[in-house]
Amino acid sequence: MPQLPKAILFDLDDTIISAYGRPERAWAAVVGEFASALGGLSQNEIVAAIGAAAAAFWAVPEPHRI
Repeated sequence: MPQLPKAILFDLDDTIISAYGRPERAWAAVVGEFASALGGLSQNEIVAAIGAAAAAFWAVPEPHRI
């Protein structure tokens, strides 16, 4: 069994990654670390999907509920 990380950071409200001037560069760095586990998707596809999901999330003024 692979060694598990000591912690996982979930940036669910986009406050940490958006702290950077170019969030796509930050996401590309993170996605690049996990390239072997992307299931055949390209780094660009993953980063674009994250960006699209963030844009859709923040386009709705009402609070989101899960």
